[in-house]
Amino acid sequence: MFVGSGRLHAQQSNVRMRVLAVTSDTLKIDTLSIVPGSVEVAFGTIQGTDTTYVDKAEGDYTCVHFASLIILQQPLPDCIRIRYTVFPYDLAKPFYRYDVAGYDSTFLRMQPYTIQTGTKQPYLQADGLDYSGSFARGISFGNNQDVVVNSTFNVQMNGKLQNDVLINASITDNNIPLQPDGNTQQLQEFDKVFITLSKDQHSLTMGDYELFDQGGYFMQFYKKMQGANYKGTYNLDDGSSIQAQLSAAVARGIHVRQSIEIIEGNQGPYKLKGNNGETFIIILAGTERIFMDGVQLVRGAEQDYVIDYNAGEITFMPRVLLTKDKRIYVEFEYAERQYFRTQVYHNSLYTSADQHWQWRLQVYSEQDSKNQPLDQTISAADRTILTGAGDSTNAIFGSGIDSIAFDAGRVLYKMIDSLGFDSVFVYSTNPDSAFYALTFTELGAQQGDYILQTSTTNGRVYKWVAPVDGIPQGTAKPVKTLIAPRTSQMITAGGTFSPDERTRVYTELALSNSDLNTFSETGNANNKGIASKSGIQKEILNTGQHRVTFSGDYEFAGKTFTPLERFRPVEFSRYWNILNTTPANEHYANAGLQYAFGNHVKTGLQSAVFIREQSYSGFMQTLTGTLQSDKWSGDATGSILQTNSDTISSVFIRPRATLYRTFPAFNHIQIGAGYEGEHNYIYGSAD
Repeated sequence: MFVGSGRLHAQQSNVRMRVLAVTSDTLKIDTLSIVPGSVEVAFGTIQGTDTTYVDKAEGDYTCVHFASLIILQQPLPDCIRIRYTVFPYDLAKPFYRYDVAGYDSTFLRMQPYTIQTGTKQPYLQADGLDYSGSFARGISFGNNQDVVVNSTFNVQMNGKLQNDVLINASITDNNIPLQPDGNTQQLQEFDKVFITLSKDQHSLTMGDYELFDQGGYFMQFYKKMQGANYKGTYNLDDGSSIQAQLSAAVARGIHVRQSIEIIEGNQGPYKLKGNNGETFIIILAGTERIFMDGVQLVRGAEQDYVIDYNAGEITFMPRVLLTKDKRIYVEFEYAERQYFRTQVYHNSLYTSADQHWQWRLQVYSEQDSKNQPLDQTISAADRTILTGAGDSTNAIFGSGIDSIAFDAGRVLYKMIDSLGFDSVFVYSTNPDSAFYALTFTELGAQQGDYILQTSTTNGRVYKWVAPVDGIPQGTAKPVKTLIAPRTSQMITAGGTFSPDERTRVYTELALSNSDLNTFSETGNANNKGIASKSGIQKEILNTGQHRVTFSGDYEFAGKTFTPLERFRPVEFSRYWNILNTTPANEHYANAGLQYAFGNHVKTGLQSAVFIREQSYSGFMQTLTGTLQSDKWSGDATGSILQTNSDTISSVFIRPRATLYRTFPAFNHIQIGAGYEGEHNYIYGSAD
């Protein structure tokens, strides 16, 4: 190693000179670091009491400046004289905030984690459980942020737990609403999180799930929910059984039905809107049903249409040729969270031991919590407006003017008087007068006093324009749309009696309660409604080859009855030439005979009458037939409708027929022809 000793000749400021005896080839010069280029060294030889020094170049030694070391070359001198300049720091010394060596496991009270193995049984027996997924933890930090811990968790499980409990689960801690692309026939949902536990004839689903009608006629719906859903079957002692379902959840969206005005030759995209005219909506994946001329289309890039769920747009594929005469109807659910909306559903089905009787009860309730608005703020003034609006079908507006303190980061306005008009708002950046934040709503041409102005401001700026002869010249007003909380409820009860295999008698009664504005008591007289349907199916002849069946039913829907969703065919009004849709009591009756000869020939004759009290009556006759053999197949349908209403009368004839010939010898190639036509004669006033 090295040894340093000697006499200190000079130490002024940071310039030092020392004489050291050489006991090793490496000498420690100082406790501080040496300034590079400041070292001067002379080697000395001791003779008697005299010492002779000779200056040496750096080739005879090496200086490690930051460590203050001199490394000498052979042969070694007796002593050296060195002159150098030092830094006020020891740059070779390690620096730290905490001395890790001073912290041991005893000081930190750390207990090492050990795993003990043995014959003890684990708490959860999961030999039959299959699972897959990912688990990750991450840390992110930067020079302008604190340390953030990120976590992701995604797992899918399927299998059997203890006591024969089956589990099917998809769990994640990422609450990101990822939507599928909507260009395939089958959807893979990314944000569906649920756990399903089932045993014997019982199951419980918690999380995201779909809820739909369970066989009733009037209660038709399809909902995406977040909550809990229970299903179970109970076998009674007398051999009968009860199937029960109970669901309590938060509704993810709201249902809407609308028609699309087709532009000739334009395949899209066509924008969908919400119930309140919203143009920027998110459609819940998989809830859409699109009909063209009464026929449901199929989603997919190689099928009929694709849909962008996030943008709310539909594009039709080339295989669907659009013209202005096409009738397009769309039903879907979209994310709408103006209020906290809850949903409760119950369904129970009783079946007798002999299978002759079945009774069904369904209860559905969906309502907005008027005291828990989410995506809108309801002030006391807004509540007063909604209370007085009743069940108005028109848009309800509240004031969009908010008086606040000046904020340079927001688009603010000042209020002035202009050309004799009071309370005119003008965009301003003056902190002495810009005290108003405005919310504008586009109402259409000549429906407002403001227009959107081109501006470099970071935000939308509106400009006031003066009316001309009292007619507004703008498109927007400083108002906001107020969405009223709603309630939709329905109870249905019905039964089926089958005394034998050839007879079936059924009935169903439905009660509805629909309030378009739970803030207001005005207009509540028409909230409740009633509907019913009863019918019979009877096979009156069956000789094996020949079968004759009679069917008949009667349906009543009160003028105040409000279904959850459409329960009749999508083009029911068109098929019956109904032009006046004013609410009225409706009577709908059908009666028909069907004849079948083996599996080759089927034909039927049906008569139907539809009456809307004091406004419409229609009578329809329909003849159907099908043919099926080894080489020939075909079907034909023809209907004739006669109507009388308060304004017009009409005759509507709709024939359709197809016939195909199969050639088994040529790989079952089919050649055929078809015809379909509509002849709608509106020949004058009913008077």
